[in-house]
Amino acid sequence: HIQSIEQNARVFSQMGIPMQALGLYEDALNLRKKSFGKYHSEIVSSQEEMSNLYSKTGENKKSLEIQENALDTLKVLFGSAHPRVGFSYSKLANIHLEQEELD
Repeated sequence: HIQSIEQNARVFSQMGIPMQALGLYEDALNLRKKSFGKYHSEIVSSQEEMSNLYSKTGENKKSLEIQENALDTLKVLFGSAHPRVGFSYSKLANIHLEQEELD
């Protein structure tokens, strides 16, 4: 069910309807939190999808906030030396760069 919701969100995103997509991603995130708890890699996946979409819509502050939450969760799950944590830092750096370009 959650995967279907995210699949629909991707379709809305590709159609250029980001607000509809974000609502569905939020629904998927809430369902995952109910199913898995706060600290689970599936939570991070939903957060990263939302962060990417916020970044694409130019809402870099919101994107940054969500990506920072994902990073915090990854550190709890895997420790700070895990490759996925490093990738999350890279995403944060890209968001900061995008924000600098807009300023």
